[in-house]
Amino acid sequence: MKKSILLILILLFNCNLFSQSNLEPTNDLENNYQGVLKDYFDNIFPLLFDGLSNKPLARFTAMPSFSYENTLSVEKDSLEEYKMIFHRCNESYWYAERKSKVKIIKDSITIDSEFAQLIEKLFKKAVYNSKKPENEMIGFDGEFYYFTILNNNDNLSTGMCWSPNKDSRIGKLVEIGEFLIDLTTKKSNDFKITKMRMEELIKEFD
Repeated sequence: MKKSILLILILLFNCNLFSQSNLEPTNDLENNYQGVLKDYFDNIFPLLFDGLSNKPLARFTAMPSFSYENTLSVEKDSLEEYKMIFHRCNESYWYAERKSKVKIIKDSITIDSEFAQLIEKLFKKAVYNSKKPENEMIGFDGEFYYFTILNNNDNLSTGMCWSPNKDSRIGKLVEIGEFLIDLTTKKSNDFKITKMRMEELIKEFD
């Protein structure tokens, strides 16, 4: 049954596998889904976002088909410090038999304002350039990514992609999101390389 629903998931969200230059615009993540997937999305996003700011500078959310759902939020706290905060489920919420038992594992680090604002700038460039794809094709490994920013009206705007080509502009954007997660979970400390790659990708969106 779940494999059938995963196939529906694939068919519902089309993207160009071979060349993806832009995110697809989407609505508020917590109020965007109907039908067989509504219950899943109505529960997973509030679980992931619990305790996070309602107005992040930038947010990267990944929904893998066969791994743990997760989100990275870039925020400024009440002490005017910039943080990267990472939340992930301790098991796949999709496959969990007892969804009420799924817990969130949390990591966070403090970052400087320049690095935070660079992330914000890149995500805004990507989200503001969101477009419906001209050529629609089905991908094969089923991984959804959402990029969220605080827009000029002080509301959240989100663009999404599905399994982009790694060499495409959006593939590079996803890779940077994964680099940011590695920095937050201390699997990497290479801020210099990540900063350089963000600067390079910002130029591609100009």
